[in-house]
Amino acid sequence: MMGLPRQVWVLLSLTLITVAADFMVIPYFAVYFSQVLGLGIGYAAAVLTAFTLVSKGAQVLGGYLTDRMVPDRLLTAGFCLMVLGFSTLSIARSAPIATVGILLLGLGDGCLVIAMRYKLINGCEPRLRARVFSLTSVCFNVGSMVGPLAGVAVFAFSPSLTFACAAGVYVLSYAALRLFTAAAAPPPASAAAPGEARLALREIVTHRSLLLAALLITAFWVVFSQFQFSIPLVVTALDSVHGTTTVATLFALNGALIVAFSLPLTRVLEKLPAQIPMLGGFLLTLLGFLLLAAVQGLQAPYAWIYVPIVVLTVGEILFTTFANTHIAAIAPPHRLATYLGLLGLLSGLGTAMGNALTGALVPPLLAGGLSWLMWVIIAVVAALPLAALTGLRGGRARPQSLIHSSSHGS
Repeated sequence: MMGLPRQVWVLLSLTLITVAADFMVIPYFAVYFSQVLGLGIGYAAAVLTAFTLVSKGAQVLGGYLTDRMVPDRLLTAGFCLMVLGFSTLSIARSAPIATVGILLLGLGDGCLVIAMRYKLINGCEPRLRARVFSLTSVCFNVGSMVGPLAGVAVFAFSPSLTFACAAGVYVLSYAALRLFTAAAAPPPASAAAPGEARLALREIVTHRSLLLAALLITAFWVVFSQFQFSIPLVVTALDSVHGTTTVATLFALNGALIVAFSLPLTRVLEKLPAQIPMLGGFLLTLLGFLLLAAVQGLQAPYAWIYVPIVVLTVGEILFTTFANTHIAAIAPPHRLATYLGLLGLLSGLGTAMGNALTGALVPPLLAGGLSWLMWVIIAVVAALPLAALTGLRGGRARPQSLIHSSSHGS
């Protein structure tokens, strides 16, 4: 189907299933830690932050290790860590045990994300990579919608059982992985050499095309992360009666649009150089936030809020799909997983920067009735790297620009 081998479809199916298992519990983490275990909201916030940091760090380390060994070893490690993490949380009754469980999940998540992504694109032709990344996004969104529906009934009956069920899903998924997929061949850089880590770092920091893309990727997450952070805060603050319902419908619309249009849009644009739809997605995301500012600033009927959400969701689809494709295209074969791991680090960095900025802006702007101004500020800040990209590309004589460098691989 769609030119993709059977193994890729198996891996995509397992992605959907394991994401559903994750989202059986993810929406209830804060409730579990603060109320069920009685550890407080402060502990819940701290431990979930630790989970994110460990997961992003594990993606970078996992990418480096995947380039050094057979990826299936890292997949095995990731599945084992996820099973141990969920099992530990199912029996946790104290802060130390719960902390161990969440850190195991962070490590496992980081390892699985990179090893699975590497195995997916390593099993198909380079020209089909955008399609694979798009289908991965679809599977993630379907899983993230199905998981909470399955988890809510189990969690209401027994929170501990919910974590045990998630662990069981991972055990069965790993069994299916071993039964229905072949082991990947060793990567080109499987033999480590003295000073290899230093050499890898030098290659990365001197790879101009990567640095230019990294600047844009970080800027994207500075602005898009506010869909999950600032938009819910502002919407609920402006409408205390229906705000929560509005936020739920915004997220449902976002997920539904990704499921419905991610693959069709990708198939239309996949023959273009990857960075063209990537840049288009970035600009659409900025436009979406500017439209949101217009809707709130002009006090338009509240139903108009769905228009900017549609625009920024299309931007999200294009940017995330083709950013992955572009990075995979410019990565040296022996650094492919390492470069993919850097994507996770960049998204975490951009999200942290965006949340820090808007966290400082939300209270005074809401108090002054200028919430719309925040979307303008965040869009302008995120757009600043475009000027830097223009200057950096314009100052080079060699034809190694962001556009040229990946046109052959997308």
